[in-house]
Amino acid sequence: MQIDATLSEALTTLAAITASYDWDWPEAERQFRKALESNPNYATAHQWYAEYLARIGRLEEAVAEARRAEELDPVSPLTNGIVGTTLYRARQYDRAAEQLEKTLDMDPDFASTHLHLGMTYVQTKRYEKAVSHFKKLRTLWASNSQLLAVLGYGCAVAGEKGRAQEILEELNDLSKRRYVSPLAIALVNIGLDEKDQAFSWIEKAYEDRVFWLGYVKVEPFFDPLRLDPRFTRLLKRMRLN
Repeated sequence: MQIDATLSEALTTLAAITASYDWDWPEAERQFRKALESNPNYATAHQWYAEYLARIGRLEEAVAEARRAEELDPVSPLTNGIVGTTLYRARQYDRAAEQLEKTLDMDPDFASTHLHLGMTYVQTKRYEKAVSHFKKLRTLWASNSQLLAVLGYGCAVAGEKGRAQEILEELNDLSKRRYVSPLAIALVNIGLDEKDQAFSWIEKAYEDRVFWLGYVKVEPFFDPLRLDPRFTRLLKRMRLN
């Protein structure tokens, strides 16, 4: 930024940090807009701005920005996938699944697409398909504890409570040896309908500034917690309410 304060790539990255870590939503928007004014054809700026808009609940705008990123870089699985992910968070599940399946046609091993396609199938109660995508994730990112947690969540909501409990114990054991995202453990507890445990781990995720917590306002897997006063207080603390 000292070399060139108008560089879109730098402005976009700074905006992403401001949103993802600082949760300073107005400042992040200012930086994203400046980045897009500097280079309206920078696909990554549109992609990350779409994710920002989704996090603060402006989902219609988020889908439009994701579509613009896809138009600018149509052969990228990343820009194609972000359209599907944004549609998923906008709860347009049929359209999300169609888009994400298209992304997998482009790259069958694109891990984040398996993640969000699985989550989409959870929301439409197509649990067998969801769990199959989560299992595929484990072959792609075997050491990623968050992906293990997604499998645990999928098993829990699919009624495989015993397997979900085993995964939860595995995550707890793993956390004694290395860092495991508190939100990963919270996710399995949400699937098991263990709300008190889920909120305890979400509080740790808040303290750790876990990236995915920034989607708390719109992420469907948080839906079982939304009527709890603790959830309302969390949104307020994150300046999302």
